[in-house]
Amino acid sequence: MSTAPTRKPTTSVWLMAKEIPFAIGTGYTVDLCCSPESPKVYAAVSARGVVAVIDGLGDTVAAELHPGSEPTRLCFDSVVSQVFCTQRFGHDVAVIDAVRDSVVSHVTVGDYPSDLCLYPNLGRVLQF
Repeated sequence: MSTAPTRKPTTSVWLMAKEIPFAIGTGYTVDLCCSPESPKVYAAVSARGVVAVIDGLGDTVAAELHPGSEPTRLCFDSVVSQVFCTQRFGHDVAVIDAVRDSVVSHVTVGDYPSDLCLYPNLGRVLQF
């Protein structure tokens, strides 16, 4: 019987019981989301201020994005191929183009956005 890995400060992500290390320094991976159209996984590494784009087929980090201060929550919208990212101490949500893997804009939402939810019937992402 296999056991799940214990949570500790890490520079890796576990996908399907396989560890994928990446060289972005120390810090917790706070949130993950994935693209239903491609083998990409997005990992918010809050302490380093990056969102790592992981190639799920090659088990490598394809890009490191810098959306702002301490990215915490991620949400993928497959209709527009964008990832939305809250920032722990920010006042906005970063918008990431999932085709080009680049931060394309920021939407001001107020103090300390903490969570995101895709509301597909309206085609909107809600932040809390």
